Amino acid sequence: MLGGVVMKNAERRIWAYNPIYQSLNLSTFQLKEERLSEYVDALRRFRPHVLHGYPSAMAIVARYILCLLYTSPSPRDQRGGGLGGWG
Repeated sequence: MLGGVVMKNAERRIWAYNPIYQSLNLSTFQLKEERLSEYVDALRRFRPHVLHGYPSAMAIVARYILCLLYTSPSPRDQRGGGLGGWG
């Protein structure tokens, strides 16, 4: 979930795992340009099947991912195929 979740130690952590629902909660309070790579790293590690959250927050993260895909060398060259861990 990418929503209005307040994290303990908010300066350091942007996410919290919920074992009951097996979900990753990402806080939108720290959703700033300089921390977008942390959001992408958390999503890559968790590999969610479904994204749920504020549309505006998800759009920011999606635009950042698209910029990474279009401005970096071909993911096939770096990781041997796919979309750099997304496909």
